[in-house]
Amino acid sequence: MSLKEQYKTLYRYHDFTTRKLLQRARNLDPPELNSPLDYGRGSIIEIFLHILRASHSWRLGLETRARQAFPNPESYDHLDALEAGFDGEKKGWALYLDSLTDAKISEDIELIDSHRTLVTPRWRILQHVLFHGMQHHSELAQILTVRGNSPGDLDFILFAD
Repeated sequence: MSLKEQYKTLYRYHDFTTRKLLQRARNLDPPELNSPLDYGRGSIIEIFLHILRASHSWRLGLETRARQAFPNPESYDHLDALEAGFDGEKKGWALYLDSLTDAKISEDIELIDSHRTLVTPRWRILQHVLFHGMQHHSELAQILTVRGNSPGDLDFILFAD
């Protein structure tokens, strides 16, 4: 399997996991979704938003070589809006990954954000987005499980591509 196909599979799995968590979060009422947590990034809604913002920012950075601010984060204060945002990211990542070759995945990329210029192999950024998402998926799975809404097994080996 090529690097490109591996990343396409991993990004589909990332989306699959996000959707499973969103589905389970729909069983909670708005106060549970929006109340501050003891750890993580605020509330359940804010953790989902954080995953979405990071995905969007890194993808646009890879496409344009400059990380950009996420537009209107206040518009993503409920699950329907977040799901629509994740729909857009799923499409955006699929198009971006389709545009790559194995050689491009391995080459260095220069990326500018507000604080610095980052020069790193493209694959490191692709991995970062996945591992960053995994961290917050794990937090959400724990929070949802404690609230009686376990997403069940999220194991990659059980993911049916």
